Amino acid sequence: MSVSRGTSGARRRRTRCRKCEACLRTECGECHFCKDMKKFGGPGRMKQSCIMRQCIAPVLPHTAVCLICGEAGKEDTVEDDEEKFNLMLMECSICNEIVHPNCLKVKDSGGVVNDELPNCWECPKCNHAGKTGKVKPRLNRDIKEEPDPPSVAAASVTALTMTSAVKRKTEREEIPKRKDEEPPKKRPPLLSLDGTPRPRLEDNPLGREMNGTPREYSTLGFNRSSPITPICPRPIPCRSPPKCIQMERHVIRPPPISPPPDRLLLNDGETHIMRREVWMTVFSHLTHRDLCVCMRVCRTWNRWCCDKRLWKHIDLNRCKSITPPMLSGIIRRQPVALDLSWTNISKKQLSWLINRLPGLRVLLLSGCSWVAVSALCTSSCPLLRTLDIQWVEGLKDAQMRDLLSPPTDNRPGQLDNRSKLRNVVDLRLTGLDITDTSLRLIIRYMPFLSKLDLSYCNHVTDQSVNILTAAGTTTRDSLTDINLSVCNRVTDQSLTYFKRCGSICHIDLRYCKQVSKEGCEQFIAEMSVSVQFGLTEEKLLQKLS
Repeated sequence: MSVSRGTSGARRRRTRCRKCEACLRTECGECHFCKDMKKFGGPGRMKQSCIMRQCIAPVLPHTAVCLICGEAGKEDTVEDDEEKFNLMLMECSICNEIVHPNCLKVKDSGGVVNDELPNCWECPKCNHAGKTGKVKPRLNRDIKEEPDPPSVAAASVTALTMTSAVKRKTEREEIPKRKDEEPPKKRPPLLSLDGTPRPRLEDNPLGREMNGTPREYSTLGFNRSSPITPICPRPIPCRSPPKCIQMERHVIRPPPISPPPDRLLLNDGETHIMRREVWMTVFSHLTHRDLCVCMRVCRTWNRWCCDKRLWKHIDLNRCKSITPPMLSGIIRRQPVALDLSWTNISKKQLSWLINRLPGLRVLLLSGCSWVAVSALCTSSCPLLRTLDIQWVEGLKDAQMRDLLSPPTDNRPGQLDNRSKLRNVVDLRLTGLDITDTSLRLIIRYMPFLSKLDLSYCNHVTDQSVNILTAAGTTTRDSLTDINLSVCNRVTDQSLTYFKRCGSICHIDLRYCKQVSKEGCEQFIAEMSVSVQFGLTEEKLLQKLS
């Protein structure tokens, strides 16, 4: 995607902020948008939100990037308000350019920030040039007069309306006068059924005789007392059908993409002898770099090489910048495992990503910021099996509570109050500043946890191991692998608590200063009655098959 797509030209369509009062409302069920929804019995063609839920402070889309540097907003990476403003994306309400204020250098002028709309301002370039975004009022097209200044716009419209009303009244009075002055036109004679002309009623004055018999007529030209029988009855005029009320037109989403072709079409119009599944077997032996090269061959290979079976694991570890084209490519491939460790991904990008990856099961976010990881606290988080949040800066007990508790932003109709991380089997918490409070939350909300990494957690003690292996806890029976390396407050007493775990297979106590080799040997001797353990390395206990 080029940089110009996200910036210059037409104004970018903004997205819902999900924070204002309108976004937090429920559907009214009465407006024409709600009646079109399938949940209310409609066809579901408009794809529009309820009128009562139209966002009052829409934000820029996640695909917006700076026109100058090509980067997304980075305000989540700093704390100072002034630095946040310089690193956030701002859209000019006049020229529609999206830039970082720090990237735009204009002397002797500053930007005018719009307080009503997020990330909106009048950029210094337009402000310095004297441009304005105000639009002059539009007058009636029928009145060909020069528009007045905006200060007297209301008075001029009122005066013009009165003038047009006087003109229409004068024209209505002049029409009868013109009719009296014009000479009467001679009308063609009426014909009877036999083709002979018959006289008109208007041609006979009052008191004249027709066929020798005097008749009286009213001033309107016909006798009300004796009804006239029509010679040829008039046909009943057909009424036009009533006009149906036209609703607003809206863009309908395109149909789903057609399935990929089963065979490769050659230049001579024939198909290749190998079918799609055979090609997929060949592609499965290629690396991701080679697959990207194959995608450039033709459209058919482009679609085949993007099959999600070939992209089960996507690794972006230590990538310098996560760009919108990368996010779109991830969504297209639908991976099962995604590694975003030590990247500068933002919360907005991660929220957009996980909302479109329902099949994601392994997510690695070690080294990212808590602001970005907090995107997992929403109801759109997929049901992960492995979660890696090692060395996440700012993640403590309070943040763990938000991460493990059931989400509070459930949509209307969602009745699931369970944690979105309830299916996690492998949890990696290396280097986090957590205490026994977080361990109690893990026991409560992760009933299937089998692998737990607590290395470099300085607040983990023997009491922490006692909590994990206590009677009635799910981890007592499900825990198979635990890593407590470099936990300096763990002693030999923790080994006596691990005897309670019937499924434990791997205990890593390396570099724990208060754990002795003798204590490990005593643990092996006591467990040899039921399970055979051995020391593969110093203080590394492994179950022997």
